[in-house]
Amino acid sequence: MGKIKQFVKNTIENRDLYRYPLVISYPRSGAHWINSMMELYFDRPRLRKGRATFMDKSRRDWMWIADHDLYLKVLERLKKSKSPRKILFLYRNPIDIVFSHLDMKYKEYDSYGYLFGEKFKDKDYVFSEESILHEIRYCLNHYKQYTENHGKTEMTIIKYENFINPETYLTEFKKICDHFDMPFDENKVKDLFEIYGKVNLARGKGTIVGEYEKEKEDFMKKWKVFIDEEIKKNA
Repeated sequence: MGKIKQFVKNTIENRDLYRYPLVISYPRSGAHWINSMMELYFDRPRLRKGRATFMDKSRRDWMWIADHDLYLKVLERLKKSKSPRKILFLYRNPIDIVFSHLDMKYKEYDSYGYLFGEKFKDKDYVFSEESILHEIRYCLNHYKQYTENHGKTEMTIIKYENFINPETYLTEFKKICDHFDMPFDENKVKDLFEIYGKVNLARGKGTIVGEYEKEKEDFMKKWKVFIDEEIKKNA
């Protein structure tokens, strides 16, 4: 194992949380896109298991750790910490997360099936009430635990929906700069979103995006009321 790969493995698995700020998100929250935009703006790479980065992977001047912390192990360490920590938490509408996550589990089963189990080969199960209920409750608990039980941390919540809204993306990105105590350059952000904004990126995907949006629309028609009720119960 190479030295950089070993360092990344040790840093993530042992949670060297006292060296870098944290960017936390639930899977399918748009985290890779937002983290990539941050890397381009700050010209600094993120540190993450698997070295998912928009930058040169040989760079070691990491600025933050990006993690999902699905099992809340990082959060437990943070709550025990005697020193204040900084967390940037990316929030996305749970309904969108549920569809995107289940869609990924089914369509990319060959790649990730070992994580989910054979039942996710069955589309009827993937989009069943049982599966959807489990997904929404897990997602809501993750958000609740981080926003209510984060210990001595300085928490900034940013919202995915505000990044795809032309009226709010600048204000939302400024929150990131403020969180890291970095200067905000409005023109630089505008240029980045002009090139790498979600709308422009989607244009290059053609019918793939069209098919996804149609499937999502059908999902919403069938399950939106059910999921909204579950969100209200867990509010």
